[in-house]
Amino acid sequence: MDTPKGKINKKTEETKMEIKNINEKQGLELLYNQDALTIEGLTPESIPDFVEWFTENGGEYTGVYQFNGRLMNTVYGLTDTNAYPDDLNFAAITYDKITTKVILGRFEFGGRWFSDIVDNNARRENGAE
Repeated sequence: MDTPKGKINKKTEETKMEIKNINEKQGLELLYNQDALTIEGLTPESIPDFVEWFTENGGEYTGVYQFNGRLMNTVYGLTDTNAYPDDLNFAAITYDKITTKVILGRFEFGGRWFSDIVDNNARRENGAE
């Protein structure tokens, strides 16, 4: 997957950004409760690009996270065509400040609120769609 506008210089070391791995339900609950901005299928190497785009567009993040499809399937009981590939990577950002530029710009690359992802999956899993 291409990153937002390809504007990135890989500043991970320079900014001391820590990408936290989520391996349990509590981590996903944090993302849900904080309405994290999330991208499905973003490679781990591209996460710094996502964060840089976020900050260049006026966002102020509090955390950067990654997790995989297997965890989503297990925690939310996703099955059959509603299940993610086990190795699909997700990237998420929690934030203190978000701007209209981020809110509207996220559509250019499929950025979604984590709560929307979870709620939409639940509806599909329960046959509501």
